[in-house]
Amino acid sequence: MAQTTPLPTGIRLTSLDAEYRENPAGIYDRLRSEDPVHFDEQFQRYFVTRAADIQEVLKDRSMGRDPDKARPDSYVKFFIDEASFEKSMLFLDDPDHARLRSLVTQAFGFRAISELRPHIAEVANRLLDQLEGQDEFDVISEFSSPLPIIIIAEMLGVDPADKDDFIRWSQATDVAFSPMRTEDQNRQLITARDSMSEYFYAAIAERRREPRDDLLSALIEAADGQHRLSDQEIVVSARLLLVAGNVTTTDLIGNAVRLLLEDDEQRRRLEAEPELIDNAVEEVLRLDPPVTAVARITSQPVTVADTAVPAGENLFLATHSAALDPDLNPNPGRFDIARDKPKHIAFGGGAHFCLGAQLARAEAQIAIPLLLARFPGLRLVEAPERKIAPGFNGYKSLKVAVR
Repeated sequence: MAQTTPLPTGIRLTSLDAEYRENPAGIYDRLRSEDPVHFDEQFQRYFVTRAADIQEVLKDRSMGRDPDKARPDSYVKFFIDEASFEKSMLFLDDPDHARLRSLVTQAFGFRAISELRPHIAEVANRLLDQLEGQDEFDVISEFSSPLPIIIIAEMLGVDPADKDDFIRWSQATDVAFSPMRTEDQNRQLITARDSMSEYFYAAIAERRREPRDDLLSALIEAADGQHRLSDQEIVVSARLLLVAGNVTTTDLIGNAVRLLLEDDEQRRRLEAEPELIDNAVEEVLRLDPPVTAVARITSQPVTVADTAVPAGENLFLATHSAALDPDLNPNPGRFDIARDKPKHIAFGGGAHFCLGAQLARAEAQIAIPLLLARFPGLRLVEAPERKIAPGFNGYKSLKVAVR
């Protein structure tokens, strides 16, 4: 009698595993079919893979994000250092989450981002100007990483001349959600966090003396008014916005460029029909998103599909799997920039829907066509290697030749 191969679980469901990192579709397919609400004993989490189940959880207002509400040995505790962890709005529930989020929402709204688009194009073109005359370059380090860091830094009021520091600090935080950080990674993470905090505390002091027309000054003004944000809350929020605004958009642009350079048909179609760029970005968010999962904590016993989940448990919602679910998208493994309404949950959902979704979309919609138009003969020099960053999905580098 043939033995069934054990279901992937534990470390095999993180980017610490090469198969999951490079080609997770088969793993998702099997879990959706055999165990869609899989209990991962190694990391004490429920790994949810079906689109319908994930959508239901995201709509459930009883679900939370605050690690304090999780049981002591659950997944969230694996990557949180209780002694030094500072809660950003990413790990807060209402009313604190709503209070912090409301202060920065306007800066990331549709109108604000629409007005920012010409400047995004200007910054992108400046970066591309610096690449002129090179036979080869790295898309990640020389284009897709500096672009979003410059934009979000300017919004906050950070000097773009300091972008290299913030890129380095952001890269050190790639392992923030790793359940198996090494001592060296943990040390680098804490150093990066402390360096950013020191930078922003100094910036806050400067803005109190001389306010500017930037997001940091707006947060300070709110802190001095009705909402009474503390300096620590401002610093933690600024750190989150800067890192989130860099890492995820860097990966979105990089993933899109890789897909287009490997698919001549889709690339030629985009060049012939540039109006497809918005849909193309949604298709990249569906097929190869920069964030592969979001998490929720049960505040009360719930049933997900047919699985009873107690209170205080971590639900690890594999949003990447949801987008590859054939019940959500027909022929989900095919890259098709003209796909009719590609459906994805790349920006999460509910109260914690990604604040920077419109900014990330705008940067990708602008940057990708500019890059391909400037270098029409662009090709990959070598097969890129995925970075090892649980929860995130991108490349260490993306080396290309101009001709």
